[in-house]
Amino acid sequence: MLALGIILCYLLGLSVMLLINRKYLLAELIGYSFLIGIGLETVFLFLLDIVGVQYSVGALVGLNALSILAINAANYKGLLQLKDEFKMPSFDIKHINFVAVFLFALAAYLFYVITVKNLFWPATEHDSIGSFDKLARIMAIEGKLKISLFQYGLEGAGGVYPPLFHGSLAYAYIFGGIYVLPKIMITLYFLSLLTVFYSVVNKYVGSTAGALLTFILMITPELFSHAALGLGNLPTTAYVCAGGLAT
Repeated sequence: MLALGIILCYLLGLSVMLLINRKYLLAELIGYSFLIGIGLETVFLFLLDIVGVQYSVGALVGLNALSILAINAANYKGLLQLKDEFKMPSFDIKHINFVAVFLFALAAYLFYVITVKNLFWPATEHDSIGSFDKLARIMAIEGKLKISLFQYGLEGAGGVYPPLFHGSLAYAYIFGGIYVLPKIMITLYFLSLLTVFYSVVNKYVGSTAGALLTFILMITPELFSHAALGLGNLPTTAYVCAGGLAT
């Protein structure tokens, strides 16, 4: 069920991207689709709370399906042109950049390692236990944004933040059940950060330098450690990076 929620999130973001433009690199599609999609999912949670509809898988699936259909219907002509413009990528071993492939292989291994740590270690950080993860759990249980913790001043420091981060964790809880760790969202934020950074840098310096700079960004100790922490620092970095580079 969690996989369905993630797929809907990506499809929603992808639909918005294709409405804006039709020409993107694969790395751009991977990175920006999630950041746009999960941002809109938390807006959906906000709107459902306003109209008094309790959070559920059915409500979110229906809202996503209607939104995706509406966006693609508005972009019907653009999608037809995209179909005509699409070409299967060609493969020639002579043109393979082995240095970039090697750097990508190193990055993929490190990404796997930090993802395993992220998914198999529950939230242990003070701010996550006392605020972000707690807010997300109760949002999923009570089915609303303005949860009962606010009545007793138990929301924690993150309660005054916009509900983007703990809203994304709640989205994972809703689709995965309350016993499924939602930290897959941290991994997806990290993936989006890396792919967005590479896609933009690659346009200016080429694949080899782009892969090297992305690898250097990835192994920055403070950033790499936060890829396995249930805190808002990494999501914030992903959005600042995406918005700043796009600007």
